[in-house]
Amino acid sequence: MYTDKIEVEGFEHGYERRAEDPRLETHGNATFTHSTGKILSSPRLRLRSICQWMSFTMRRNNDIGQSQGVFWQNARDTRKRNWNLENLQVEDLLGRGSFGEVFQVKAKDDGSEAAIKRIKKNVLNTEKDLSRVKAEFSCWRAMSGHPNVISLFAFVETDTYWCFIMERGNFGSLSQVLRSSDVMLGSQDVRKIAAQLAHAISTLHHAGYLHRDISCSNVLLTENLDCRLIDFGLSVKGTTATSRSGSLAYMAPEVLNRRPAGCAADWWSWGIVVYTMIVGKSPLALFAIREQIDLENISKESRYELAKKTPVVLSTRTSPEERALLVDVLRPDPESRLGMRDGMNFDLLKAHPYFHGVDWTQLDAAKRKILRRIEIRAKRT
Repeated sequence: MYTDKIEVEGFEHGYERRAEDPRLETHGNATFTHSTGKILSSPRLRLRSICQWMSFTMRRNNDIGQSQGVFWQNARDTRKRNWNLENLQVEDLLGRGSFGEVFQVKAKDDGSEAAIKRIKKNVLNTEKDLSRVKAEFSCWRAMSGHPNVISLFAFVETDTYWCFIMERGNFGSLSQVLRSSDVMLGSQDVRKIAAQLAHAISTLHHAGYLHRDISCSNVLLTENLDCRLIDFGLSVKGTTATSRSGSLAYMAPEVLNRRPAGCAADWWSWGIVVYTMIVGKSPLALFAIREQIDLENISKESRYELAKKTPVVLSTRTSPEERALLVDVLRPDPESRLGMRDGMNFDLLKAHPYFHGVDWTQLDAAKRKILRRIEIRAKRT
């Protein structure tokens, strides 16, 4: 017998489950086990069939009354919507990561749309992985209310899943937009996204967290091309991390070399995001093209070694302000990077010529509210 537990603001809930023989179920042309979710047989199974099965399985669990334990709802959700699992209709699969899947959901009572990230408990079988879920919730909750962070509506624990219910980005990720021929980002769009993302990162750092996976894939865009930072699954509380994590093309030199990394690593990753928006590809992608290397066909360690020796080449087509920004942030010395100077004084970044004319008023007001809320909460504990 084993027990999985997570604490949310003083509430602790654990579910006990006895190990049983896996139950099999046939759906369409595939056979699955409910205990592992693995496909036992799948002749010519299409991705659509897999998505339909996963949505069917989650709805099935809700329909049979899967026990809902810890429930937290964001008090800043002014519409006071009902995000309990029994009120959610699970729809399309939006994505899948190392530890969970993200589905589109719709509230049955009022039609409100959202996304739900569910993490299966038996996948996370170490104390380190369990603490990662707690850190993700803690960080995301702390950042609630920032205009450029995806909104967390609710957190739900069941006997088999941890579920994060969140705002759904309606325009796709920044990486998808950059690959698309339908949308072209102008220089003013790039500057706005860069400013908004930088402000979210600065707020995150001053709240006491590291993101550790800043990338174009983890930035969603709205129809107005406002950005939303997502995915706090690798976030940690504190100022230093020692493990090598994140997206390879965006990793800072100290991360690639397995040295302790802090806020400066997030700023390097932000710099690569800005570089990719301006140039069109990351330095690693450009270097691989130049060297005629297919990144998909080399080993993981070979990709790391390639990333370590990738130069950051600035195109002559960039403006002087763009070049100055990239030079200031993509520095080998972590403490000399823009965003880190003068005790992480964000005013220095705001005053950079590249951001001339940006109105920071609304974002600064949100940052003050977030940090004040954190300060009040800390005094209560």
